[in-house]
Formats: sequence, structure tokens, C-alpha cells
Amino acid sequence: MTLDPERNDTSSYMIRGQGWFIIRGAETYFIVADGATVTADHVALETGGTVRGVSTLEVKNCRWDGGTMNSTSLPGGQPGQGVTVVPLGGTMTISGVTNVTLDNRQLLIHGAVVWGAFGNPFGDILVQNASSIINDGGRFDVWNDATIRNADERQGLFLVQNNGVFQKHITEYLGTTTIGIAFQNGGGTVQADGSVTFGGGFSQFQGGSLTVFGFGTYIVSRWFEVNAGTMQLQGGALYFPTAYVNGSPVPNFSNATFQGYGSLGEANAGLGISSGILYTDCAQITLTGNLTMNCVYLTDHTQTHLAGFTLNAYPPSLNEGGSAIYLENGNLTYMQNLAGSTIQGPGLYRGRQLNDGEILTGEGGR
Repeated sequence: MTLDPERNDTSSYMIRGQGWFIIRGAETYFIVADGATVTADHVALETGGTVRGVSTLEVKNCRWDGGTMNSTSLPGGQPGQGVTVVPLGGTMTISGVTNVTLDNRQLLIHGAVVWGAFGNPFGDILVQNASSIINDGGRFDVWNDATIRNADERQGLFLVQNNGVFQKHITEYLGTTTIGIAFQNGGGTVQADGSVTFGGGFSQFQGGSLTVFGFGTYIVSRWFEVNAGTMQLQGGALYFPTAYVNGSPVPNFSNATFQGYGSLGEANAGLGISSGILYTDCAQITLTGNLTMNCVYLTDHTQTHLAGFTLNAYPPSLNEGGSAIYLENGNLTYMQNLAGSTIQGPGLYRGRQLNDGEILTGEGGR
């Protein structure tokens, strides 16, 4: 089926009704001609079916159980990237047991997308030819331990912005959801309960952004950059890549707020993880429970507040560049305190009691 606005000089079509418009089977295509916009109430894309065209398909209620969304043009058409839109108030469920494919196309979310369901295994989302998933003020719920795969190693993107929400729910399998494309929080909320691997890297770059990692293991490979907003670790373990592995930059946390407890950048040989050094830059770190840090450089006026909790820091961990650690009746087990930085009591520092207001400047100095 092809919808072509040139046939009657209009630029949009609407498919309406209470039943489902189903696209399934090999060589079954729903083609929206270049430049056209189609709004559909009930569309089901199933195994073997294909949505195609350099065009816009707005789906108010969509079941994506299999098949492919791509941007293949009609013969003689112009190259480009089509868009599938889930509008405000609209819903899309990705619930097939087979994989679905997003090929040179953007999935734009203003409404709600639910990937998987509790109790059932589901297939992967294959992202190829630089496709993107843009959560623009919508909601993306993950109820499985499957993978968003970078199918052809071309850089794809998953972006959460404009108060959008990405939430990973814990499943009964206690497995890991893997996001193999670049993940960016640009003004939204990322909430994860259960383990997630960010195989394409993670960044947070806009004020008002919030990322909350609950109980679970969170692995960020390739690169890790948090330059704005707030990140909270609530009992889980957050691991960073070794510096410059696969060309990745040194993991960095700057001009942002970190709150939480658990394990941060701690190597775990049992998981085969080799953690790199995390650098902070003008960051704010506040413990809400006991925290373990491994290979963390607190630099350039980073402010750290223990608030009565224990910070287990392991070498090489440095407090430098005018940074300050406020014990606040907490316990700091180790930190190389370099010139220009301070550690202030009251509390325990490397087994020594610091009195209220007592300040150490530089390694062992006053």
C-alpha cells in the first residue's frame, strides 16, 4: 500500500477506525511517499512487514511486534531520513518475541513507548544506518533484559530531552538491559532499577537533567561524561571504562551534582571489569549512605560532603586542585590530599580524629 500526496495535491493522510491496520509477511510494505504525513489510529507492524519512506508516520496506537521501519524512497525519490512519531497521548508497544529493526529512521516520542512486559521474554531493537530514538517529553519504559543493538556499528543515538522519562524496570530474571548506541540525557529523567550496560557510552549535558541508578550493576563503556544536572546512585554499582579504551576519553564528572551510596568506579574482577579513573571538575558530591570509590580524582574545586557516612576511597585517589572534603562526622578511609586542597573535620580521616573545624591542607599538613 502506497500513500502519495501527489495523487490529489494534499500533503497528509489519516487512517482511522476501531480495527487494526496490520502489516505482516515478507515483501509486505506500507509506503508513505516522500514528504507525506500520515496519521494512524491503530497500526500493527509484525514479522516480515515494513514501513518505509522519507516521510512522517504518526501513530496514535501502535503495536510493533516485528518487522522494519526504514526510509527507503520510492523509485526516483530523494535520500533522507523518515520519522515515526508517537504523539502526545499516543502509545506504542514493542512486544514481539522476535527482533524489530529501525533502519535509517527516527523514532520520535512525545507519548508513551513500552518495550516488553513483565514475565515475558522479548526480542532486541536493531538500530542501523545511524537511526535515532528521540524521547522528546515522552516516556520510554523498559520491561525486559534485551538489547538495543548497534547492528552495523554506525553511531546511533538514544536521546532523552524536554522532561522526557526513560525508566528501566527490574524483571524477575534479574538480568541486564544493554543499550548499544550512544545514550544522552539532555534535560530528562533516567530511572533505572535493575542492571543496565551503556555499551555506546553515556552523557548528561543539560541543567535539570536527573539520572537515578537504583540497586543493580551499571556499566558505562566507551565514554562517560556528566556535565550538568544531578546523578544519584541508590545502592548500586556504577563502573567506568578504562581510560582511552577503544578511543574513549577519560570518564569525567563536572559542574554537576552526585548524590548517593554504593560503589562508584570500583573494579570487580569477578565481572571482568577494569575501571578507569573518574575525574571530577567543579562537582558537588554528597553521600546519602556509605560509598566506595576506586581511582577517583577530585579536582578543580570539587566539594565533597560525607554527612556522617563512610567514604571508602582506594588508591590512586586524589583530592587536589583546590577541592575540599567535609567529613561532617563521617569517615574517610583514604585520600591523597595534595597541596591546595583541604579535608575538614569533625570526623575520621585515615583513622585519625579531626576536631570540629580542624583542616588538613596538603598531604598530612595543617
